[in-house]
Amino acid sequence: MIESGHIALYVAITLDRPRERDNDFVHFEKLILDRILVRDKHGLQRETAYSI
Repeated sequence: MIESGHIALYVAITLDRPRERDNDFVHFEKLILDRILVRDKHGLQRETAYSI
């Protein structure tokens, strides 16, 4: 993932193809979504440099 022109998250996806939605898939999905949907200490979503 790139934010403000810098690598903010680098994850080597080590899943076989075709990819199935198993526990390994969910691990990577959660890792990436947790980075995108950053929450503060109160559980509220806060702004990140990431935008669509």
